[in-house]
Amino acid sequence: MPPLGPRFTRRTLLRAGAGASLAAALGTTVLPREAQAIDWEGLFSKRMPNEGGKVKELVGQASANGKALRVGDKVASGALVKVAPGGRCVVSLEDGSIFTVFGGSTLELLLSEMSAGVLNLVAGALLLVVNTGGRYLVAGSTASFGIKGTVVYRQVFSPEQHTGQSMDGLVQIPTGFSDYFCTCHGQVEWLLSGRNTPYAQTNAQHHDAYYVNPADPTVRLHAPMLNHNDEEIRRLVDMQEGTKHEISWLRS
Repeated sequence: MPPLGPRFTRRTLLRAGAGASLAAALGTTVLPREAQAIDWEGLFSKRMPNEGGKVKELVGQASANGKALRVGDKVASGALVKVAPGGRCVVSLEDGSIFTVFGGSTLELLLSEMSAGVLNLVAGALLLVVNTGGRYLVAGSTASFGIKGTVVYRQVFSPEQHTGQSMDGLVQIPTGFSDYFCTCHGQVEWLLSGRNTPYAQTNAQHHDAYYVNPADPTVRLHAPMLNHNDEEIRRLVDMQEGTKHEISWLRS
């Protein structure tokens, strides 16, 4: 099984640390002790091999651990999902949460129990809708993000990617900022290597996005909404099984 990004092991990935000065520099909110109730490290305390997801939609070609996927196939915990350029693969989890892995992406799915686990984005882009009660960690090559009943988009830019598509057209990606994260709606806890608990959180009513510097994840720049939109989120929610995510905040 591949490592969780080039700078993280499963343990160091979940260790976070910084004080009020770092949080102020990021423009985030320092979490009070009583707010640090979720044990993100506990997501790795056990494995449930029978847990997994199901392919809801497939455009183009995708595989799990090298085996070609079809609509209706199960994606087991521990699988490495790859989607060919130009395609997309929508996976529904057993708690009703749902995500899209876009073309050119590689994602490791690690579920620890019902409604909890890690989506490690090795490369490419991910759009994730987590229902209330779900606890997922979106891991990557820089910071990791604790997701609680939230809609998020994350993209790891390849060295060849220098622009992104915003509502106003193409925009230049700042040099050195190869990671992009958008809290589309809800609350996200930021984690960095160093200590045991999330050090800050961000809240969004409608798309709060940042470029993140992989050399120093405490450095970020505010960014526009790139390479995803409200229409895609609405379409993803429409494919949810059971209780659907509340979408009154969407503007299109």
